[in-house]
Amino acid sequence: MKSSVMRINEYLTALMLIFICARSADAAILFYDNFTGPVIGPAWTTALPDAWQRTPQTSGTATYIGAPGFVSFGVLDGASVLKLDDILNDASRVGWSSTAVIAPTKTPIICEVRFNTLTLGPTTSIDGFMELWLLDATDQTKYDKVSLVAPEYGSGRVFDAFSSVTNAHLDSVDAGSDFTFADNTWYRMVLTGSMTQGLRAEIWDDSGKILIGTELGHSLSAYSSGFRVGISQVMGAPGAFYPTNVAIDYVEVLTGAK
Repeated sequence: MKSSVMRINEYLTALMLIFICARSADAAILFYDNFTGPVIGPAWTTALPDAWQRTPQTSGTATYIGAPGFVSFGVLDGASVLKLDDILNDASRVGWSSTAVIAPTKTPIICEVRFNTLTLGPTTSIDGFMELWLLDATDQTKYDKVSLVAPEYGSGRVFDAFSSVTNAHLDSVDAGSDFTFADNTWYRMVLTGSMTQGLRAEIWDDSGKILIGTELGHSLSAYSSGFRVGISQVMGAPGAFYPTNVAIDYVEVLTGAK
């Protein structure tokens, strides 16, 4: 005969399975790439706009110059990763946008990139080492972008979010927000919203806790033709070529519960 403890454990296990199945049924994956290599696949294309970039030292338009020049695939902490290790001149940006166009939904979407900051410093990585975008499918001047930036030759720590749709903007230094991020640490960069709920830009820790975020002043209804996802790196104005470096585990867009 089974003991009461065994029956309770079986009951709890059954409840957990029901919860997992229910959550999976609610969630729908609209886009996913976990970068297993050996090359960037057809999910990505070289198309991003010349766009705003900002650090405490400089602000203005960064010119998009195409795909990252130094790309490799590997494993970090057990995860397959895409490593972007670029050397960029002043006011330049590299990256990709998704080939697929994603239709906006009434159900909230979570657009997320999981990444590792690696080592930040003047000989390894500075300025906008990780950026995540939503871009209008037919008009790339309409976009929302969230960035982590290591200005001051890698010693600074800045969260930056900007919407060209509304001009809503948050720079954590200008706002006086107490926000820092660590070297060699996993974070999640997130854009979330729906056709009826306002879009937000956020940074989560690796457990899903929101560390900082801001409203971007509009909903996904601004992207009536659909949107693409973008990932990129950008250099401010250090006065010469400098490295910028990140390891990306995955990029995904899903609806419903995560």
